[in-house]
Amino acid sequence: VVSLDDYISRCTPLQDKLYYLCAPTRNLAESSPYFEAFKREGLEVLFCYTPIDDFVMTNIGEYNGRTLVSAEAANLDVTKDKAASGEKADEESTEDGADSSNCTPLTDAQVEDLS
Repeated sequence: VVSLDDYISRCTPLQDKLYYLCAPTRNLAESSPYFEAFKREGLEVLFCYTPIDDFVMTNIGEYNGRTLVSAEAANLDVTKDKAASGEKADEESTEDGADSSNCTPLTDAQVEDLS
């Protein structure tokens, strides 16, 4: 259990938004694609596990001068990180180095099977 004050104390002084992610369990929150971007950026995300948490966070809107933002609605610029690392921003890469163009034959076959 973490208070918003504890969360703020760990944020950088320039961080003006507090991010939260609603999920039924910690495992689901940590495996969320929304969380992946924050983890890559080194930003902490507050996990909320009950439906009332989402309601409260949405309706509070701001705490201690910082805006509360759902991780699902956050607008992180991940393309700048890809450009800095030398990756092409328009290609999706996986951890093993595969890009989305390698998936085309598989997706084409699946579309054909479903047609």
